[in-house]
Amino acid sequence: MAPLIRILNIFGGLFAFLIVGCQQVYYHAEFRLKAFGKLSNNNYRTIFSAVGATFAESINSCSKFCSEDQRCIGIETCQIREDLFQCRVCCEWKKMGNNVDKQPGCKYLEMGNESGENLASTANLSTVYLHHGQQQLVAAHAVDGFVLCPGNLKLAHSAKERNPLLSIVLKRKDSNVKRVVLYNRQNCCGHQLHDVHVNIIDNGTNYPCGFYPGPAITGHHIVFLCRNGSVGNSIKIQISSKDGQTDWFSVCEVEVYGTS
Repeated sequence: MAPLIRILNIFGGLFAFLIVGCQQVYYHAEFRLKAFGKLSNNNYRTIFSAVGATFAESINSCSKFCSEDQRCIGIETCQIREDLFQCRVCCEWKKMGNNVDKQPGCKYLEMGNESGENLASTANLSTVYLHHGQQQLVAAHAVDGFVLCPGNLKLAHSAKERNPLLSIVLKRKDSNVKRVVLYNRQNCCGHQLHDVHVNIIDNGTNYPCGFYPGPAITGHHIVFLCRNGSVGNSIKIQISSKDGQTDWFSVCEVEVYGTS
């Protein structure tokens, strides 16, 4: 294990998990150093954690998990004390950007973003907000390709109601959805995006992709990573209103990535 640790310490960069016990290969994937520091709990939701007496022992547990879960796009490693190491796997959801807290002894490594075709085709809102009695902020704005929405222009925006939702029909049936990206509005009111459930719909059956508690911040965009086998024809994105409250659903753009 010493050569692997030396490579990480010297380069902190590109490496592959080909690790441990009896030369067994649990996982092979390339990760690059994203930041020195620890995952910020406000900006990620990790999906797995493990500890070990050595770096190799802890990272082996996380790499084994990653071999079976497509949501693994990054791994944090931290030395807690001389004989204790921890790894955490990212993530169910994350805010875009370098949202890592400084902490000695920690590194966050991440896969490069997958390229691919945006599968979002058409969209529908549960209700439509009529802006100043004139302009309808229709669902189609969520899939028009514009990720910057100056003012209220180009927003998909519901009326105020309980549990407002946006549904996205995919270009192809039975798509294996890997990630859903929500671009929040940039002019104001980013906090309106909260308690957001993202589900994959397959012939009327809901399969959960992720839940973001929020509230989001104006101008942020959030990536939801879906579990293996998240196959469907459409995406449902819904705010879960608290008891006795109503909410607006407003978003600039939604992108859906996966394979057919």
